[in-house]
Amino acid sequence: MITSLEKEIGIGLFQCSTRLLEPTETGNVYFESIQPILDKLVSATDVAADLIEDRIEIVVRLGALQDSTYIARRPAYR
Repeated sequence: MITSLEKEIGIGLFQCSTRLLEPTETGNVYFESIQPILDKLVSATDVAADLIEDRIEIVVRLGALQDSTYIARRPAYR
C-alpha cells in the first residue's frame, strides 16, 4: 500500500532497509500537511459509527472515482 501511495503522489514517503522503515523528510512534511484531513476523517468515522448505532447507513469512499455515476447513487436499503 505504501508503494502504491508513493507512486500515486509521486514522492517517496519512507526510506526502507532490511532493518528499518523511517519517514523521509518529504514524508514528514506530507504527513504534517495531511494530519488535519486525517483528524477530520477520524471524526467523521466517529459520527458514522453513531449513525450506524441509530440504524442510519452512510458510505464514505476515499480515492479517485473511475466512474462519476457513483457520485449521486444512493446506497441500497436492507
